[in-house]
Amino acid sequence: RALLPMGIVALCALICEGAIGDWGAIYLREGLGIQAGVAAAGYAVFALAMAGGRFAGDWLATRFGSGNVVRTGGALVVAGIGLALVSTTPAIAIAGYGLVGAGVSCIFPLIMSAAARTPGVTPGVGIAAMATAGYTGFLLGPPLIGGMAELFTLRGALGVLVLFGVVIVLLGAQVKGEALAPADAATG
Repeated sequence: RALLPMGIVALCALICEGAIGDWGAIYLREGLGIQAGVAAAGYAVFALAMAGGRFAGDWLATRFGSGNVVRTGGALVVAGIGLALVSTTPAIAIAGYGLVGAGVSCIFPLIMSAAARTPGVTPGVGIAAMATAGYTGFLLGPPLIGGMAELFTLRGALGVLVLFGVVIVLLGAQVKGEALAPADAATG
C-alpha cells in the first residue's frame, strides 16, 4: 500500500518515456510534415535532455527534495507535450520533446531509491515492485498511443500524455527524499 502512489508515478513516467521514444519522430514526420532526418532530431533532443537530467538528478534531489523534483518533472512533461502538440514549428516541437526528456529523467531513479527506503518494505521488494510498475508503463505506452491514434489522431493520442504528467504532479510528493538544509547543500 505504501508503494502504490509511487508505482502509479513510475507507470505514468515510463508510459511517457516509451511513447515519445516510439512515436515522437513519427508525429514530427507525419503530423508536422518535416523531413525524416529532422524528425529524428526530436528523439535525439529528448534523449540528450533525459541524460543531462539524470546526471543532475542527485544534486537536484539533494538540494530540493525528491518529491519536488518529481513534481517539477511532471510539470515539465505537461509543458513539453503541450508545446510539442500546439506548435507548427519543428524547432519548437523538438524543444517540447527536450522538456519531456528533462521531466522524465529523474523520476524513475528517484522512485527506485525511495522504494528501497520505504518503511515496512524490504529494499528488494520495493525495487522489484517499482521496476514492475515502471517497465509495464514503458511497454504499455507505445501500443496504447498507437491504439488511441487509430481511434483519434496521433496528436490526440500523444495529448493523453498531458494527463499522465498531471498525475505525476499530483502524486509526486509521495516520492520521499529530503532536501538538505542550505548549509548542508553548500558542502554536500
